[in-house]
Amino acid sequence: MIWTGGSAWLADNGKDTAGQIAEIFTPRGYAVAGVSIRSSSQATFPAQLDDIRAAIGFLRANAATYGVDPERIAVMGDSSGGWTTVMAALNDDGVRVAVAFYPPTDFRRMNEQMLPGACEAFNGMMGLTDCHDDVLSPESRLVGGPVQTHPAAEAASPLTYVTAAGPPVMLLHGGQDPLVPHGQSVL
Repeated sequence: MIWTGGSAWLADNGKDTAGQIAEIFTPRGYAVAGVSIRSSSQATFPAQLDDIRAAIGFLRANAATYGVDPERIAVMGDSSGGWTTVMAALNDDGVRVAVAFYPPTDFRRMNEQMLPGACEAFNGMMGLTDCHDDVLSPESRLVGGPVQTHPAAEAASPLTYVTAAGPPVMLLHGGQDPLVPHGQSVL
C-alpha cells in the first residue's frame, strides 16, 4: 500500500503520516510505503502525477527487494493526497485498488458545492478572496493559473479519467467538509 498525505499541494511531506497508517495496516499483513510528491511551488501539474507514478513504478520494479507483490499495489491518501490517490488509480495500470479520503475531483465545480459560509472561512484561512476559484487557491497553484480558465484544470481533475475499466476506488468523505465539498466525492 502506498500512502500519500495531503497538504493542499503546498508541501512535499506526504510521506510524513505514513507511520500512522503502517501502525494500522502492517499488523494485518500489508507493507506500507510513504510517498511525497512535489508541492505546487516546486512544480505544477502534471509533475505530481509523474511523481506518484514514478513511486509506483519503483515499487513494482523493486518488489522482490521489498517483499511485495507487484500485482497487488494499492494507493491511499487524504485531501490533496486523496487527489493523488485517485489520479494514480485512474492513470497508472500498476494500481489495483485505491482508497481516497475527501479528494478534490473536479476543480471547476468546487466553489458551487461549498457549504453555506464555508468559502468565507476558507478565504480567511488561506488569505484568498474567491475561494477555490481564486488565482492563489491550492487548485489554481497546482495547475499554474485560475482553475476556471486555465487549460490544465480539466486535465488535473480526476473526473476526466473515470471509466468503467478503471480499478475500484473507494471515496470516503464527510458530508459537512468545510474545505473540500462532499459533492466532489459524489461526482
